[in-house]
Amino acid sequence: MKLSKLYSNKLFHNIKFNTNRDKINIIIGDSKKKETEKDQHNLGKSKILILIDFLLLKKKHSDLFLFTTKLKSDPESPNSGSIIKNSEIIATSDKGSLLFQGYEFYLEILLNSGKYLVIKRTIENPTKISFKHLEKSDEGFICYSDWDEENIPIDKAKSRLNELLNFDFSRNYQLDYRKLVNYSLRMQGDYDYQRNSIFQLSKFKGKDKFWKPLMFALLGFNKEIPLKKYNLENKINDDKNTIKEQKITFDINPTEIDSLVGQKQVKELEYSDLQNEIDSYNFYNQDREIIDNLVGSLENNISALNSQLYNLEYDINKLNQSIKNGFSFDTEKIKTLFEEFNVYFPNQLLKSYEQLVDFNKRITKERNEQIRDSLIKKQLEVTNITTELISLNAQREKYRDILNDSAIIKKYKEYQRKMVKLETEILLINTKLNSIQKIEAKENEIKTTIVKELDGVIEELKSTIASTGNNEKYAKIRRLFSDITRKITHSQAYISMALNQSSNIEFECKYENSAKDEGTTYYKLLCIAFDIAIQSVYSSESYFRFIFHDDAFANLANTRRIDLLKTVREYTKKYNIQYIFSIIKDDIPSNFSYEDDEVILELHDRDDSGKLFYMSF
Repeated sequence: MKLSKLYSNKLFHNIKFNTNRDKINIIIGDSKKKETEKDQHNLGKSKILILIDFLLLKKKHSDLFLFTTKLKSDPESPNSGSIIKNSEIIATSDKGSLLFQGYEFYLEILLNSGKYLVIKRTIENPTKISFKHLEKSDEGFICYSDWDEENIPIDKAKSRLNELLNFDFSRNYQLDYRKLVNYSLRMQGDYDYQRNSIFQLSKFKGKDKFWKPLMFALLGFNKEIPLKKYNLENKINDDKNTIKEQKITFDINPTEIDSLVGQKQVKELEYSDLQNEIDSYNFYNQDREIIDNLVGSLENNISALNSQLYNLEYDINKLNQSIKNGFSFDTEKIKTLFEEFNVYFPNQLLKSYEQLVDFNKRITKERNEQIRDSLIKKQLEVTNITTELISLNAQREKYRDILNDSAIIKKYKEYQRKMVKLETEILLINTKLNSIQKIEAKENEIKTTIVKELDGVIEELKSTIASTGNNEKYAKIRRLFSDITRKITHSQAYISMALNQSSNIEFECKYENSAKDEGTTYYKLLCIAFDIAIQSVYSSESYFRFIFHDDAFANLANTRRIDLLKTVREYTKKYNIQYIFSIIKDDIPSNFSYEDDEVILELHDRDDSGKLFYMSF
């Protein structure tokens, strides 16, 4: 994969890269300000690498210059206003806007298949990526409106780009291109000899696990071996931390297991004794709440039965009175009453009255018989209710005696409190015993399984390190690295691997003592040599085919610059590597041989027209 074009829809020095193996790519910065290094690097040439990395789908970072904010000043001037960093955006979002608001950036790349791919990423929506597939590169810098794959979420876009790049290394080792890209984009922070940055780039600031297995694979070895070791060590550390936390949380010591068992037995016996004491108080095997419910039920039943008894006795009294009131009618009195008033009392009327009296006597007799039957039934109900009431009242008195005995209730509550406390203590002891069992199981697993497996991996690493001479890819990388450094520095250097005291891989670069005196400058050349050696070896596979070194020639002696350029041309032409570098114009020696079309961009600080974005920020 090579870089073809880098451009934007707004003010920007669009760049067309040379992809021909016979051409190098030079970015020249013509700075007249010599006061500080910052002045020299304020042209924007270093930002090109950052922008390329951004378009190769680097995760958006708060410090990325593309998301700088400016305070509002003159709305007519796009470059006016005070500039603030992204960390201050939240506090000033209502006062300013993104400096690069509305910018769209495009990166055209030449795939190893010979086809082209255009990647679009915007500032307003940097997590949505668009791709356009081209059989050949179009003329000019086209801001396309139609896309083959549009507004893809960034994570899916990375996976898709990984597929389109189709690197053998990525496929063989299940590693995406993002892990490797910065060995093709060396920024100024990636020449740090104190951090051993030949191997560990500035992006790998975390644990060794995140870059050493990658480097191991890049040098031609099985990355799974060191990765497995790191994973096993992490598991051991995690398990040990878990054990430590459990010991602190539950206040346990595995050596006290027999003491805990003894405490548990004593407390279980004490609990059993308390339970027996409670049972002996004849609480009918119920707790206080159940007793209260029973007493309440008794009271309700007694009340209901008393009400029934009252109604029955009322009915019986009425029935008794009714049966006493027999039918009474005297015809002689009626006849005398008629005579006193000199009224004739006919015989026929007398006969009718006598028949009426006779009828009523029969009715009264039948009614009284029914009343007597009803009385018998109601008196039987009274008897039954009275019997039940006697029983219920007896039960009520028994419960009342218990409930009214405050000493018993107090004792009952005290026993209940002790039993709850004992239950809690027994539960805690059981929890401790279970934790001890888990701790012992975990410690046993560490000793018998994980450590044994770890020992096997360490032996495999030792065996691998001991037989590196049999690895052809590693041997070729070392050979080319030594050859490149010899041609550039006129001294010998080579890379090596060893296991440290923790049996972890250490990557080293060995070089002659005389060269060490040149410090950072010499180390930069070693980094350059390593990148070229890696891509030279991988040129026979589908892999990155470009290298961009920022300020590669800075602070070098002119003879060293000439040697570096000569060596770069030799290797990039031989292995078809696209080489890009930036240099300050005043650092170019008079006999620094390059063609005009190899200068793909020239920036200056005479005015804003010479800045990368036609403005200072």
